[in-house]
Amino acid sequence: MIMQRISFVYLLSFFLLVTILFTGCVQTGPTGKWTRDRDDAQVFESKTVLTGHTYYYRGNPITPESIIAIDNNFTLQTKVWSRVDITQKILDDWMYWIHTRPNISCPFYGGAIMTPDGRKAGIWYSRKLITTVTSPEPGVLQVYPPYSLPGSSCSRHEQWDDR
Repeated sequence: MIMQRISFVYLLSFFLLVTILFTGCVQTGPTGKWTRDRDDAQVFESKTVLTGHTYYYRGNPITPESIIAIDNNFTLQTKVWSRVDITQKILDDWMYWIHTRPNISCPFYGGAIMTPDGRKAGIWYSRKLITTVTSPEPGVLQVYPPYSLPGSSCSRHEQWDDR
């Protein structure tokens, strides 16, 4: 009888903990997508500055770990991305440093940032392939920091860079 009560308490505690964790991580607003697309990657690799877009980066301003360009028809709501007034020189320098330190097992990819209703809101370029895109209200986006799957070659590369 005592063992059943202890098991019940442990089981109840486990479910309570899981519930608290998941409700604390609930996204705000409908979710969009961060999809891979070779043509969008080529925009960055060809060093093309998109007009009508606002650029943001994460990481070092000289060698960013991730870059996004958001269509000016949308507003990025963020505390984690740094806005930059993009110039051809800045983009050229970013691409120079990104390609000066290539990593075959963890290359940069690019793709589209899609709204919940399927419209293209911008493009991205990063080694990190996973993130969450939300739209708390129409025309407003939140793009969470991208990350790599734990145990992946990119995750191991990040750990090495952090030393």
